[in-house]
Amino acid sequence: MRLLASSSQQLLVIKARQKLAMTQREFSDAVGSSVRTVARWEDKSSSPAPWHLEKLAALLHPVDRALAHDAALFGGKTLEELGLVQPPPAAPPPQAAASVQRPLPEPTAAPPAVPARPVRVLVDAVVFAAIEALGALPATFDSARAAVRAAFAHARDLRLSAAEVAEALAPSPPTPPTTEPAPAPPTPVPTGRKRPKRHRSS
Repeated sequence: MRLLASSSQQLLVIKARQKLAMTQREFSDAVGSSVRTVARWEDKSSSPAPWHLEKLAALLHPVDRALAHDAALFGGKTLEELGLVQPPPAAPPPQAAASVQRPLPEPTAAPPAVPARPVRVLVDAVVFAAIEALGALPATFDSARAAVRAAFAHARDLRLSAAEVAEALAPSPPTPPTTEPAPAPPTPVPTGRKRPKRHRSS
């Protein structure tokens, strides 16, 4: 720790007596010394003993905490060790800190429900999907609606669900082409060489 208000014990004693507004006699009685000894402290002929400095710290603490801090420090102690200042509270152990319950977050309001679309709008989306799949525009939109209506009515008469119709109309996966082995080249048939005929001379 560092000094706050005085750089030497001599300066500390002079400042302390001025701050306490005491004569040398009053000051010596307060710290348990003599007038001659206090005079020697002030002219730097000697230094206060630790117990003198502890009493001085107690006298100064109510009027000048910085000087009281220096008096205790020159005596080898702190204001906390002299009982003049309460020590800071110890930090809680990690377990205790972890057990502290944090406030629960406030519940957030649920997002507003999306209004359901009318059935006619959804059916028109189905008709548009059929037109887009055909790749050709019908004569009128009503004719396309009529075609889709006829298809769904027939599926209903056959007791087919929309899922069954969609599954049956799904394109089948392409079958991989079958590679047939190339025919082997024909084996050549060996042919015997004919010997030329020799004519006999008569």
